[in-house]
Amino acid sequence: MLPSIVGSEELIEVVYLREVANDPRFGGLDNRLKQLEAGVSASTPPESWVKRNSHWFGLLGPLVAALVFIVGAEFGWFNSIFDGRVATKLNEPNGVNAQLLQLNASVNQANGELSAIRKLWEQQLKKTSELLPREFKDVLPQTANTLKAARVLNIPPPLQFASIQQGLLDTKPTVPGYWAAASEFISYRSSQGAKISPESKLPPCYDVPPAIQGMAGEKPFQLFSRPLEWHECVIDLEEEMPDKWWESIIGTKLYRDLVTQLKANPNALQFTDCLVRYRGGRIPERIYKLLGFATFHGCLLEFDFSRMPPDHGQQLSAALLESPSLKDIRLAPFGE
Repeated sequence: MLPSIVGSEELIEVVYLREVANDPRFGGLDNRLKQLEAGVSASTPPESWVKRNSHWFGLLGPLVAALVFIVGAEFGWFNSIFDGRVATKLNEPNGVNAQLLQLNASVNQANGELSAIRKLWEQQLKKTSELLPREFKDVLPQTANTLKAARVLNIPPPLQFASIQQGLLDTKPTVPGYWAAASEFISYRSSQGAKISPESKLPPCYDVPPAIQGMAGEKPFQLFSRPLEWHECVIDLEEEMPDKWWESIIGTKLYRDLVTQLKANPNALQFTDCLVRYRGGRIPERIYKLLGFATFHGCLLEFDFSRMPPDHGQQLSAALLESPSLKDIRLAPFGE
């Protein structure tokens, strides 16, 4: 179809182009363009919410920054006020810092005073050990106080400490102040090198039975040579021992005869690193006999009395005073 010549020149051009677009001889350009447009529309995803509202992000950025600034300023202001109040409390005349400085000064002063006190008692203990025998009995009350202070302050014995022991042995037990000095001497002497102290939290020995500490590979009969042992516990010499423990320690006569025939260790009981307390009261007969075949290894003897104890207490104290060492104590049989 020829282009129309009717109308304007523009209309002629439009008709001509449309005809060309639909003419098969030109490959159906119009149809191909429609197909391409449809394909592009189908492959293009729909716009997301973020893309549709992207124009708001330009406004949100400054708003968020302003909000962060305001919150930070508020918290900074609060922290500043809080820190200021804390600093005021710490630095005020009677504040925490002042109290800590005062406490530190008090501790340093106390340490200095304790060192001075310890030095005085150390000198006093040395003077007591240098007393002549005729002078010793006249200062027994002071000797008791000196020995107690030396034990509490853990002052080591002077070179001539044995003279105090000899002075007690040469003094009659009826002299005023004798038993206070004797009990303190026993306690102080046993505290030298002991692993435990009077403040040690130890259970009573009678809570559990004494046990035999055997060694690997020993024959059953060799256990006769091993004593029963109480270890790291407290025994009060004025407290009666339960029957079940006494029978397990002393055994039957047949057992005792067998031990003697085997020439085993005659010590049937051993106390190791134990706290032994005695307050000058009555010692039960059973305990008194037990002391005759028991050994005490590394035990702390806490003897504290000022009056003359009953007979068993006197004999025990005299034996301990005569003992060359209280680290390993083996007393002569009592009650035979």
